[in-house]
Amino acid sequence: MKKFMNIKVMFWLPTKDFKKKEFKSLSVEMLTDLSKDITEDFEYKVNIPDYMFNELKDTESQFKTEYNQSNKGYSGCFSKRSITPKFQKPQYSTSISILQNYINSLTEIILDRYSIETETLKKKIFIKFNYSNNHKRNDNGAYLGENINQTFSFFIGYEVYTDKFNAFLDKKISKKYITKIYYSPVGSTTHKRDTNFKEGNEFISLCNFQQSVESFEKEYSIIDWSQEREDYCLKIKDQFISVNNNLSIFLKDIDSEKIDNMINSNQLFLK
Repeated sequence: MKKFMNIKVMFWLPTKDFKKKEFKSLSVEMLTDLSKDITEDFEYKVNIPDYMFNELKDTESQFKTEYNQSNKGYSGCFSKRSITPKFQKPQYSTSISILQNYINSLTEIILDRYSIETETLKKKIFIKFNYSNNHKRNDNGAYLGENINQTFSFFIGYEVYTDKFNAFLDKKISKKYITKIYYSPVGSTTHKRDTNFKEGNEFISLCNFQQSVESFEKEYSIIDWSQEREDYCLKIKDQFISVNNNLSIFLKDIDSEKIDNMINSNQLFLK
C-alpha cells in the first residue's frame, strides 16, 4: 500500500485537560495499491493523537502495547492460543466512519476517567432492617395472636454526582445512588444483561422510576464502605439465614412430642 493523498476528517477528541470533548480535524492518509486500478477501495490511516495514546497505553488489556498471547486450552495435540493485537498509534480501515467511531470511543473512555462521576464516586453500604409485631384477628374478630415480621438486606452501591437519570434535557448535576450490578432472573427477557452478581461498566439507578433521592434515603441506612464493614454485614446476613433455617426446621410440622423434647432438653434453636 502506498500513500495517495492526505485529507482532513473531523473527529470528537478530548481537550488536553480531559474535561470535555471538541470536534476537531485530524489528518487521514488515503492508501492504495498503485499497481491496481485507482478505482479500487482505499485504505485509510489515522494516527491516535499523542496525548490520547499516552493516556491509554498499557492501562487496560485492550491497550497493551505488546502482543499478548494466551493459552486457551487444547484441541488434539495442539494448543489453542488467543493473540490480542497490540495497541498502536496508527489505525487502519477501509471505512472512514469506522475510524471515526473508534477514535470517538477512545475519547469517551478518557472522558469517563476524568468525569465528575469518577471524581465523586463513593462506595457505600446500603442496609435495610424492618421489624414489626402486630396483634391479629380474623373477620369474626377472633384473636389470632401476634404476627411477627422482620426483613433484612444489605448491598454495595455508590453515591455519585451526575446528570444521568435526570428528566429529559435536565443537565443539572446532583447526587444519585447507583449500582454496577444488573440482576435479571433466568428466563427473563432481560437476562442477557445480568452481570452474575459482579460489577459491570453500566451505571444503574438504585432509585425506582420517579423516586426521589430523599425518598430512597429514608428506606436505607447508608454508610461509607470498608471491607471490614462489608464482612461484618455478611456475618449478620449469615446469622439471619442460620436462625431462620433453624426456625423452619423446628416449626415445620411441629407437634406435641417435638416441642416437649425441646422443653426437656432446655434447648433454644435461635442460635
